[in-house]
Amino acid sequence: MSSTNVSAGPEREFLLRTGMINPNVFAGLQPDDCVTWQPVLGGGYVNHSLCNHTCVTEVDGESTGGGYTCESSFIFAKGAKGFAPREAIVGWTKNAAAAQYVARDMFFVDHYDKYVEEFQVPPAWAAAIKSQLTHPDMKVECNRFGGSPEMLRDCPGIISDSKAAGLIVNLTTPGRRFMIDRQFAEDIAADPPQILAMSFDDVHPDEIKRLSGMSLDELKAGWREIPKLHGQRQKAYEALYASQLLREMKVPVKHLFNVVTHKGNIDHLQDILDTLQECVPGCLVNAFPAQSFGTDPLCWTPESLPALRKHILHFITGTLEGKPGINRRISYYNMLEAAFRKWWPDNPTRLCQFMSGVGAWDFTLRPGGYRYVQIARNKDIYNLPQDELSYPGGHIGCFWNPHLSLSRQVGEHIEELADTFVVGMVKRGEEVRRGRREYVQTSSIMPRLALDTLSLELGIPAELVPEYLGTRLEYCGF
Repeated sequence: MSSTNVSAGPEREFLLRTGMINPNVFAGLQPDDCVTWQPVLGGGYVNHSLCNHTCVTEVDGESTGGGYTCESSFIFAKGAKGFAPREAIVGWTKNAAAAQYVARDMFFVDHYDKYVEEFQVPPAWAAAIKSQLTHPDMKVECNRFGGSPEMLRDCPGIISDSKAAGLIVNLTTPGRRFMIDRQFAEDIAADPPQILAMSFDDVHPDEIKRLSGMSLDELKAGWREIPKLHGQRQKAYEALYASQLLREMKVPVKHLFNVVTHKGNIDHLQDILDTLQECVPGCLVNAFPAQSFGTDPLCWTPESLPALRKHILHFITGTLEGKPGINRRISYYNMLEAAFRKWWPDNPTRLCQFMSGVGAWDFTLRPGGYRYVQIARNKDIYNLPQDELSYPGGHIGCFWNPHLSLSRQVGEHIEELADTFVVGMVKRGEEVRRGRREYVQTSSIMPRLALDTLSLELGIPAELVPEYLGTRLEYCGF
């Protein structure tokens, strides 16, 4: 897709080339389409984000080969059932998208100058950022998301409805349904998303090469032999199957592989990235640190940090040099390198926390940080009979930190929604931090939520800002 036509200049060229600003997108939505109702021990129901995979590190003491645990795993979904219907999901999406345009105006009128001052953005760069993000041709991106949105019967229709509403639509999903339902593949091909993002986490490069040499039938046969609770391994087969099928069908969709990076794969991460790009020509590979949840152990140890830093620096130089396959987000990489400069080697514990998403980037720290809005579950318990419950999901909040999600669902009051995006979530973050227990956090390390330089900088903890400004100056020149 060509970039929006805004007056050229060296600042704008650099912003777009390095991913500091998206050429066509000024804000985003990430709806969790897979929220269900789950009964609570003792009575009532709570929202649960459901996936048809089980991604855990072990089952009954046996290693699955996976390097992380996902709380949406099917093994945790006892009693969960019932998705919201297509019309509700699309209605929430349209209202949130409309509010993003109002929120943009609110932010640039009331808060942009303060951001420019705090982050020492020179006038020419500040003007380039503002002119690009406020251009009337810029759009809202919608990443259809969840545990596994392909589980919804109406998934292709939800994508089509979202595109018809003027959104740039991506689909993040494991890919299983492409393997077991050819009609689903045909429906997606008829009106495809811009990007199909799939998981590819815990597979050795030699295994990638072996799987990439298989036919569709061979991939399906191998997939059937995988134990049902080994979700990460299943997803590798499904992702390559979906990618190969859509390439054979000549469907115009960009293939992106999400690679959750952790201490188990960091030593051969570059081989994974290189092999994926070799085996799936033209694909994008999105590598990002694993996120810790609740009381889970930190994803990183001091011993694994030097290898992680090597890759961060590789992503920085690769972005600046325009190497193919690297997901361009220079500001995100600058933030990670800034964390190393602040805490390594004197405070490895704090650095491990940051890289695991604890006390890390936080969209509730300043007005305007919440520009990649999530429509998600919340943590409220509803003491009603199941037949009296409203549709599950539809809450403004956060997939990874559902304690931040609001009680009310997305409504039709667009100005109120916009105010929630710009300042309301800052207040919500303050409320959660005042009353939180140890396992509740408001931060994350997920790069998609940071979107671009503006929202990323608005979410950087104050203690890290000086080091971040140093990396930005070194690598971006201002």
